[in-house]
Amino acid sequence: RDLTAMMDDISRERDEAVLQVANLEEKLHQHEQQLLAFGKREQEALGKVSRLTARKDELENCHADLSAELLSIQESKSQLTVKHNALKVAFDELKEEIARREDQLENTAHKLEAEVRQMKAKLEKQELLHTEEKRDLR
Repeated sequence: RDLTAMMDDISRERDEAVLQVANLEEKLHQHEQQLLAFGKREQEALGKVSRLTARKDELENCHADLSAELLSIQESKSQLTVKHNALKVAFDELKEEIARREDQLENTAHKLEAEVRQMKAKLEKQELLHTEEKRDLR
């Protein structure tokens, strides 16, 4: 908005300068000194217009660069969101797999404990039988 307002101001100054030049040309013989002063002002205004036009172009290029960068950032964010969601899914799957394996290990541990108790019981029976056989042999 500011740039547009500045450009409008410059355009208005330019229009005024052109009107003044036309009036000065009509009254050239009476206002020669004023015409010279105005010529200087006109050159300053044209220099200002040139500088402002260059600045406007620079700002437009900057805006285009920033827009491209914003688009790139948005694309990167989108890609990161997809990766993040995939990682969350993989993490949840890993947690489920770990829980499943923990359950399997716990079940295996219970089975092994039961087998150990059975073997101990068999061993105790065999030791009892062996002790009785020894007694019987004596």
